[in-house]
Amino acid sequence: MTLKNYSIPVLAFCTFFLTMCSNKNPMQPTQPNKWVSISTGLSNMTVQSIAVPGHSGNRIYIGTLDGIYKSTDGGKSWTDISGTLGNRDAKTLTVNPNDPEMIICGTWGKGVFKSENAGLSWEKIWNPGQDPRINSVITTQAGGQTVLWVAAEDGVYKSNDLGISWTKSFDHDHVISIAGRPNDENTLFIGVRYKGIYKTTDAGKTWNPANQGLYKTGDGVAVANSYIFFQDNPDEIYVSTGWVDLFRSPDGGQTWQQFANDLKFSDVVSIDADKENPNLMWAATLNDGVYKSTDHGESWSRFNDGLESLQMKKICVVKNEKTTVYACTVGKGIYKYVEN
Repeated sequence: MTLKNYSIPVLAFCTFFLTMCSNKNPMQPTQPNKWVSISTGLSNMTVQSIAVPGHSGNRIYIGTLDGIYKSTDGGKSWTDISGTLGNRDAKTLTVNPNDPEMIICGTWGKGVFKSENAGLSWEKIWNPGQDPRINSVITTQAGGQTVLWVAAEDGVYKSNDLGISWTKSFDHDHVISIAGRPNDENTLFIGVRYKGIYKTTDAGKTWNPANQGLYKTGDGVAVANSYIFFQDNPDEIYVSTGWVDLFRSPDGGQTWQQFANDLKFSDVVSIDADKENPNLMWAATLNDGVYKSTDHGESWSRFNDGLESLQMKKICVVKNEKTTVYACTVGKGIYKYVEN
């Protein structure tokens, strides 16, 4: 009799317990589905470049109009590491994939600098007579060695010895971007203002226009300001131009097709993607915030919840345990979003 009296409450408790176990634990912390500022001490700064070494989720370098800052705790705190940098206008950053302590910084007006100790000190590696207005710095790998490439206002420069010596590879003005094809030391692309995209397949010895299908007017050809490549299909290339706006190539840059009408007039300044999930793509715009695509760029929607500024400079996607996206803004620092 006693057992029968207790059977109903016991059954109710078991049902409740099983229901809670089958659902998401409400006490389990989750990442909010919005941007979160990680700009402690940087909230009024313009962040124009970012570098995250390897798959590190804790170490981040950012370049601002007021120097280079480093975080070792995923953006919770920042340290100014500009030190002996000759110019605080840190336009572009990259990290040597063979040496995560080596940072290369391109400045606007003072050339290129190198740090071999994670930013504790800097050495100028730019020669007199070379244009000091730097737009982009990247690395490629050739025979296990790191090769530096610089897009400057007067052309493209290449160094096989980490900046000890330089060779001019492309001799036209206004090179605003440069990118290398994955796992191919010989193939690179550059964006040249008014002239469109150029491509080399011989490590910079010769460059040829790769503009078939790009938007053209009497003022010139749309020029790539950022690129997306995918490891499993490096001939599929995506570029943003800031001018009628996203283009893709299915054949390694031989032809281009305009796509993503959602962004046609959004002045995209930077694009990136989750390299392990190519359906997930991101675009940062000049004045309209951030857009996100979950279908490999076929459709886009605004993703601005949490942002205090809609003026963007850079978008960066990093794959850690979860996909992490960084949005660099004009005048409001840097924001972070983690995919659940």
